[in-house]
Amino acid sequence: MSVAVLPKRPGSGGFGLAMALARATTRLLGGLDLVAPMSGQRALTASLVKHVGLAPRFGVEVALNVESSLAGVEVVEVPLPLDHCHTSRTLSGFSHRARQFADILRYLLLAGFGLAWPSLSKTSAAARTALTACVLVAVIALGALASPSAAGTIGLATAASVLLWLPVLWATAEWLHLRRPNYLGPNLPAAAGLLFPLIGLAAVWLFPLHSHLQAASVLTLSVFGALGLIDDLFGRASQARGLRGHLGALVKGRPTTGALKAFGGLAAGIGVGLLLDPGRPGLIAVDALLVALAANLLNLLDLRPGRALKGFGLLCLPSVIFSPNSLHLLGPLLAAAIVSAPSDLSGRSMMGDVGANVLGAAAGLALVASLAPTARIAAVLVLFAIHLLCERVSLTDLIARHAGLRFIDRAGTTHLAPFSLIEHGISR
Repeated sequence: MSVAVLPKRPGSGGFGLAMALARATTRLLGGLDLVAPMSGQRALTASLVKHVGLAPRFGVEVALNVESSLAGVEVVEVPLPLDHCHTSRTLSGFSHRARQFADILRYLLLAGFGLAWPSLSKTSAAARTALTACVLVAVIALGALASPSAAGTIGLATAASVLLWLPVLWATAEWLHLRRPNYLGPNLPAAAGLLFPLIGLAAVWLFPLHSHLQAASVLTLSVFGALGLIDDLFGRASQARGLRGHLGALVKGRPTTGALKAFGGLAAGIGVGLLLDPGRPGLIAVDALLVALAANLLNLLDLRPGRALKGFGLLCLPSVIFSPNSLHLLGPLLAAAIVSAPSDLSGRSMMGDVGANVLGAAAGLALVASLAPTARIAAVLVLFAIHLLCERVSLTDLIARHAGLRFIDRAGTTHLAPFSLIEHGISR
């Protein structure tokens, strides 16, 4: 897609608010730094328009920038000696720019939260929004069964997650420069899961748990969050693969961030055991393994949109069933995960290791706090068996071979396929 950059006429335009929002939206959601993101003079093929769709009214140009980038299409700007009628600083001019600003903001909110984008039908967009709202209400209602304070905490966590979601995306993508290609190719904000430790730690601080559980929660969220963020910042996929690969690299004198994450997570798990089961060495070891293995499991799952979030939900089920009070710990994280889910499922952001690490470790901590010792041992054995299986076979290949797992894996994953595949007649 070619976008014309027209000469700037002195004295034209307003205060630059609409243009600033257009540039920020294009950069945040599409990873593009354009001089003229609102230029209506552009050349693109009809097939691309059909593939990415057209946003309504004045959001059309910004949406074309973002959606084309996500579809893997190159967007180039071309300076041209053209001119057109400029709006001035009059009442009609400000009204025009206000409508531009509102339409761009509407696109930013809907696409940024993964609820709607031009190529998605209105029915599907409404269904995604309604389902997200219903799941959030259900989690708050479950919290009310535990206690009114749990419901209040989850409600506040929901509101905070909505307010923090886009700022967290901006902070990770622009300030921390954590933008990585996903499995389909587009560069996305790659540590959106930073939202989870922020929400979890704030919830523990505002609504304290039992003293030992509170200390264990702070330890878990902060240590696993820091280890995950270090891996996102400095880790490379080429370092090693799997727990065995990281340990093998360490033995050969090549320490990796994955090995740091494994040993650091195990040490944090031991700390959890010392806080919750002091003086019981065997149970401390079980607690440490349960927390560390749960965290690593979600890291293994976080290879496709929504997969780690679904794993987190499944890991939370035993705790919620056997101990509804665990929602004091899990409820805020569940709320944050649900707010981020539409974006993750639509392939518009990635939670990164910081998100997967925190969610998995928190689910493991909840299992430690809610299950009897024998049930914890059984959970460790199940997680250990899954890890052994993942060392032998590809988890993605395993899911692809089983219809039930494949259905769960693809549920809710509606996203824009690369345009090159569509051009060659290859479906997603």
